[in-house]
Amino acid sequence: ETVTPPVQESSPVTSSGWGLPVSSVSVSSPYGWRANPWGNGPSEFHDGIDLVGASGTSIYASKAGTVATTGYDASAGNYVIINHGDGYYSYYLHLSSFAVSTGQSVGQGSLVGGMGTTGNSTGVHLHFGIATSGSWSGFVDPAPLLGIKLKKDLIADTYVSLLSGL
Repeated sequence: ETVTPPVQESSPVTSSGWGLPVSSVSVSSPYGWRANPWGNGPSEFHDGIDLVGASGTSIYASKAGTVATTGYDASAGNYVIINHGDGYYSYYLHLSSFAVSTGQSVGQGSLVGGMGTTGNSTGVHLHFGIATSGSWSGFVDPAPLLGIKLKKDLIADTYVSLLSGL
């Protein structure tokens, strides 16, 4: 028997076809180079975006697909990887709970699990990643695919607008 997890009532979908994995977006750490969050050691490359919220906050599938794997990793904590069948995989890390299992089909907006702070984590958040591989490589910046505009993007847009007006 296949159990279909509940689908989020309103999953805003971008023109790229990706939906938000949380109902309220607050980015604490963007994709790219950053200072070591523990304050010791060299800068590191952050291969996803961190979305903050309360423990247990519902996490949703950003796109329909098949759950490639679920598990626990010392760094990622409880995680889910979804294969979208189009060359992309989405990664959901530091979960407090699972609502899906390996091999399960999920629709866009299906409940994946709860937000947590498992593994190597500085606090409750979802580390969300998009990659071209299901084996922890080939990561791309998820913000543009999700329609998330970060402050640095807004500044760049403003600068381009100002220059085009000259």
